[in-house]
Amino acid sequence: MKKYLSITGFVALYLLIVYEFSDVIANLWFSGVLPKNFADRNYDLISLIGFLLVLMAYALILKLRKKSLIKICNFSKLSAKNFISIAIIGALMGGFTCCFCNIGFIHKNTIFEQYLNYQANGSRYFVTFLIIIAITFAFEEMIFRGTIFNEIRNGGVSLYKAIIISTAIYGILNGVTMGYAIGTYAFVAALFYTLAYVYMGSLFASITLQIASIYVIYIFMKMGIWQWLGSLGDVALAIFTIVIMAVIGIFYYFMFNSYKKSSAGKQTSISV
Repeated sequence: MKKYLSITGFVALYLLIVYEFSDVIANLWFSGVLPKNFADRNYDLISLIGFLLVLMAYALILKLRKKSLIKICNFSKLSAKNFISIAIIGALMGGFTCCFCNIGFIHKNTIFEQYLNYQANGSRYFVTFLIIIAITFAFEEMIFRGTIFNEIRNGGVSLYKAIIISTAIYGILNGVTMGYAIGTYAFVAALFYTLAYVYMGSLFASITLQIASIYVIYIFMKMGIWQWLGSLGDVALAIFTIVIMAVIGIFYYFMFNSYKKSSAGKQTSISV
């Protein structure tokens, strides 16, 4: 019981840090201190700065506990084959997101599209946008998969229970800010991120997955494909969503089989 109370306490502390830093940075950014044009065009920096401060706090906490943030996250090298597989899955996740978020009742009841538009259209420079997005989502993976998931997992919770608990936390956080539909989507997305992390034994897997996904969404929005999908109707979008999900499921089936056969599949934890 003492161990579980410790896990709960640290997870609650980590989540409080995420909330407080993100809230403070966002409020300062749009408080009027910065020129509105600058604030609008550099919206992505909000998450990047907030997440950076969060990770600095995490690193300090873990150092006091005689642990290393980098070692806990586990940045093992991905093989070229695994990297390509994850990038393809990420691209499919991007397509899934574009179809899912254009379905009528979801489209009308979420601020997710507004957030994506702000993100995709705010940055003036394409290369800068790509770099900032990559760093930001790498930081997010270090927070939710590298730190929070591993805190739960290494506290004695079984692997798949830890996966469900950590993905539920991610889904709830997104649901509170963006609505129940996106909360559900975030739960599914986090499930894919965490499984990729576990099955490939490296945080680079979930980072690559998320970055590839957001890049595809960005391209679809810039090329007008996002808007075109919205004109197809809910039935077609639902079919596309299910088909893409099935293809992703096939990839994960082979990933799971490979994981079982590997030495990583025999380990009880993917971090130290």
